[in-house]
Amino acid sequence: MLGNTKFSDPIMAKLGFQDTWTTSDSMFSYFRTFDTSKCTRQHSSKIYGDKSADIVSKERGLNLDAVLVLCEYSQPFFLSTKEEELRNIEVFQRVIELESSQSLIRSHKIDELYGENMWRGMRRLSIFMCSEAVLHENIQPLTQTVSDIESMKRFSESTADISVCYLSTCSVWVNYLYYPIELAKSAFFGKKKRSGNSGICAFVSNCKDGTYAKERYQTLTTLSKFIPIRQYGRCGRNAQEGPDGKQFELENNCKFYFAAENSISKDYVTEKFFEGVKALQNGAKLLIIYRGAQNIKDWGFPSSLFIDINDFKSTEELGAYLKELNDNDEKFEKRFAQITEEDRKKVDEVINTFQYKLGANIPCRITKIIGEMKLARYLLFKIGLKSINNKVNYLEWNEFKRRFSDFGKERIQILDSIYHMAFGIFQSEGNYKNMFSSGWKFD
Repeated sequence: MLGNTKFSDPIMAKLGFQDTWTTSDSMFSYFRTFDTSKCTRQHSSKIYGDKSADIVSKERGLNLDAVLVLCEYSQPFFLSTKEEELRNIEVFQRVIELESSQSLIRSHKIDELYGENMWRGMRRLSIFMCSEAVLHENIQPLTQTVSDIESMKRFSESTADISVCYLSTCSVWVNYLYYPIELAKSAFFGKKKRSGNSGICAFVSNCKDGTYAKERYQTLTTLSKFIPIRQYGRCGRNAQEGPDGKQFELENNCKFYFAAENSISKDYVTEKFFEGVKALQNGAKLLIIYRGAQNIKDWGFPSSLFIDINDFKSTEELGAYLKELNDNDEKFEKRFAQITEEDRKKVDEVINTFQYKLGANIPCRITKIIGEMKLARYLLFKIGLKSINNKVNYLEWNEFKRRFSDFGKERIQILDSIYHMAFGIFQSEGNYKNMFSSGWKFD
């Protein structure tokens, strides 16, 4: 439904995929089985995950509204062209010019006469989804900045419209917290008796792929000169997980936990970190050694929660510090006690912003933003906006706004917000709080 107009085809957000691997059992199979009737806070939607988008479009004759591409982004060949969209916009705007009724009646009549044709006639949206650190290698050509003409040109030519990733500036924010954690309310914090094992527990299985993976293993090798390492991962394994797995080992057999990411990237805080925090909730008396996102403290995690590798001038300096804590129980207990009740409350506040339930409704959030982005573009096309490129960049937008120079500040801000909804593949800092992310209203 668009305004007061009901479409003949009631499904307003149809999502397809560039390939079937993305929705396979080894990747994101939930796209194939997810019941979109659970998505109650948006336009009606349907997900087509059993076939690739080109087959869905050609063999089934479906006009998809968006297509999702996983990580290795390239210009999708099956998207409708900007020329097709421009022709539809021009027809749409001629219809508007022919209508001379009162504004509100005229607006509803336009929706009734040509709304569905325009909605279906827009260029299909392209969704770039990636929760791996490789994302940073792919996003630069997709962004635009006000001061960089070349970036605006690249932005206009790119067909990438929506980003789904771990960056707090992504259209739809996803993260690696999969379960609730509450340190302050835990009755077990610090109370479990650890086995006689000392030293660091590590679970490193990738020590060759990429510079950061190699550096991570080299860090562990250097630390082994100062403190014993229990390595459960494939790289230099000298310990074996019990039948209850990694979490049991962390909670019962580890004094230090080496939580090191595969890659160092802004906002890239994975389950490796949260597994350590979960162990603390369940009573483990261990210290987390973290190597990863350099902005992790910007999220609000207190420094007492973990030992940050970035706080040391060298791995050798870190090794000497850990040896001191490992060899002296009194110093270890004193460092562990720095995780005060007040700090545990701060941890819980930050954990709440990660909102573990977000992982269960990724399809809803994606289909919602498809509808909202198309609606924003529809409204802008309705007031005369059009572009010869795939997207409207800042320069084109500011030029278009000049025709509304008599608008007050608040109305211009509303226009700008519609523009950002329509064409903003990446948003401002703190965007993870938006209505598609941690600001999502759960039923």
